[in-house]
Amino acid sequence: MALALLLLAAGASAAGGARPTSTGASRASGASAAPSLFCSGVDTADLKRPHAFRYGLTGDELQSQFFAQSGLGGEGFRPRRLTGYRAGSTQLFATKWVEAPGPHWIARFGLSGSEFNALYLERRASYRPVDVSGYNTPGGEVRHAVIWERNTNPRVDWRVHRDVSRAGMQALVDDYAKSGFVPLRVEAYSKSGQIGYISIWVKTACSWQMHNRMTRSEYESKLAGYAATHRLVHLDAFVERGTVYYAGIWWRQPGPGQDVRSDRDWYVFQRFFNNNSCAGRVLDNFYATDVPGGVRYGGIWTSTGAPTFGSSTSLEARIRQEVNCVPGRAGAAVVNLTTGQQTFVHADVDYGTSSTIKSAILYALLRKIDATDATLDTVLNAGRPYGTQRGSPTFVPRQWYPLRTFASKMIGSSCNWATNRLIDYVGMGKVNEELRSLGIEDITLRRYMTGTGAPGAGPGNDDPGDDYVDGFDNTATPREYANFIRLMHANAGRLTRTSFAFYWSMLALNSGAHNTVLTQGVGSNRGPVVALAEKAGSNTWTSSPTAKPRITGQHFQRSVAGRLVFANGQVVFYAAFADEGTSSTSGPLQNMLDCVVMHAMRQYSGTTTGADVPACLGG
Repeated sequence: MALALLLLAAGASAAGGARPTSTGASRASGASAAPSLFCSGVDTADLKRPHAFRYGLTGDELQSQFFAQSGLGGEGFRPRRLTGYRAGSTQLFATKWVEAPGPHWIARFGLSGSEFNALYLERRASYRPVDVSGYNTPGGEVRHAVIWERNTNPRVDWRVHRDVSRAGMQALVDDYAKSGFVPLRVEAYSKSGQIGYISIWVKTACSWQMHNRMTRSEYESKLAGYAATHRLVHLDAFVERGTVYYAGIWWRQPGPGQDVRSDRDWYVFQRFFNNNSCAGRVLDNFYATDVPGGVRYGGIWTSTGAPTFGSSTSLEARIRQEVNCVPGRAGAAVVNLTTGQQTFVHADVDYGTSSTIKSAILYALLRKIDATDATLDTVLNAGRPYGTQRGSPTFVPRQWYPLRTFASKMIGSSCNWATNRLIDYVGMGKVNEELRSLGIEDITLRRYMTGTGAPGAGPGNDDPGDDYVDGFDNTATPREYANFIRLMHANAGRLTRTSFAFYWSMLALNSGAHNTVLTQGVGSNRGPVVALAEKAGSNTWTSSPTAKPRITGQHFQRSVAGRLVFANGQVVFYAAFADEGTSSTSGPLQNMLDCVVMHAMRQYSGTTTGADVPACLGG
């Protein structure tokens, strides 16, 4: 799944505006600003508002999912930050929107210099820019994004400058330090082989520091040096002649604690985002930039206090807390077929599936049986050891066993030997083909299961560990796996009646999973409240994948996807994944899976007696 579809922040959606081709520009002014608008303190109530933050968006996705009335537009949200960046040959965007009242706003992206200037001339009399971005396209052109707000109550005296040289920026700093202007935004980009800057300044009473070309060590020194007296309010990174530099703005401003991160790969940035949300810190400002080796992200998080939960706390908020607090990167999806309620938390990005993908392999096996003369009693040779053997009775090498035995051991015992033989019997490509025929694009089998004798699938690779290092992992998104289970429930895969019944009898072999959840979390003393059928998975890796070089040492994957059928008639599908877990044990990751299921059970069973599972968050 493309990173572009990753929903990151809590709250509702986003919104309001269109995307014309005009633009805004070089300098402007208004009246004086009240200090309370800027440096006097942090508005923590505003930070707590529902908000949406996304990165990795294409221009079309940004337009359709945020600006368009048919997407996230029109729901009372407004843009606070909008920046562009390139990722190889692709133009991408990052943006934050907040559900908040305020003056009328206008936002544009993809603007050339002349378009930016035209919008400036059109709007300068009654609007002011509150956010700007200058960025390079994959073709090397310079483009701009800008957010304008109507300049009222009170009017703010402001300036905006673009295509400013390094020397020109120093002149601005020197001049505005004397005339009472404060920097609000600054970004750098490459133009005709030189670095150009775009910046916004507002007139207000504030002590500030601004540095526009810091090396990494200089930036870290400034960050530490100003920590006692100033808050970092804006950060950018750019590349000049192969070296990464930083630009930052600090204000002397009272406020709660901050957590600042920079130069992070997406998967590390995502984890910081999740874990900071768990601790009650909100992403206030951010950057994304392409550097040698790939795109890097940075952000400024501000503390708003740890979240609290009560009897009225929503299912979404509870599951979000479970997912965000994992010592890794995690996501979940819970879909109630009966009521239509859907809960998605970081559910549109890929995670390693571990053994959960075996339920998809089972589907492909049954499709082959239905399409050929084979039956569940057709025998297959176990061959030599072909992956970790689990369950009893164990395989005897080179003995023949019916397909139903392989399937039962694959699902009920999570036997990798059985799974790998079935992958060969069906064909790895055929498994993916069967999923695509269902319209499932984001569940992909790329490697065999691990263990002694398991082969490699990638060119020249000896085993699944080599495949993992080379990026050939089995992946899925929580949303898509929950959707796959929904299709299995509806028999949308066109299985025969016999195969359909066998499919669910296999997943029901795991009906005792999450036993603590079943006995404590939903008060099973009142009798059976739910029938559970699922496939879970786990992997522990010690080698770093080349595509994720900052994941080092032992790290964990945990996964689960299945179906809940309640005594009250409701049917619920769920999927939860945790990847790149770096705790000393995998316990917190597994606990998250249990708690996602527990919260879904308690939400939809109507049964809330019994003790809470103590380790679960969110009540």
